[in-house]
Amino acid sequence: MSAEKYWVSEHSGVEKTNLAILNEYLLSIKLENKAEATITKYRKLLERFLCECSVPVKEMTSDSIHRWLRNFSGNKSPRTVDLLLSTLSSFFKFCLDGDYIDSVVIKNRWRPTIPQSLPQFLNE
Repeated sequence: MSAEKYWVSEHSGVEKTNLAILNEYLLSIKLENKAEATITKYRKLLERFLCECSVPVKEMTSDSIHRWLRNFSGNKSPRTVDLLLSTLSSFFKFCLDGDYIDSVVIKNRWRPTIPQSLPQFLNE
């Protein structure tokens, strides 16, 4: 894949209709002027998700997504899981708006608790 087409997924492991929806989503976030690094990160996470959870987007349920998420997040940090959930949430909101799915499939209660770090103060 060429560097100037960073928002296009050509992943062979993703089913064709899912790949078309993914590329439509990636183009939409590119048109929203998201940073290249953000789009690349979203593309990689969504490619992995769509490869490993091989259900067509139109048939995905909360259960199938949650099952995959539990397997994926076994040894991941809460921040990584939260990033993945944000990515999936954004993708499935796009799918809902585009009438690819009929209902919200990501639940807020799946979000992990992120430990808050204490602010660092400067000494004189």
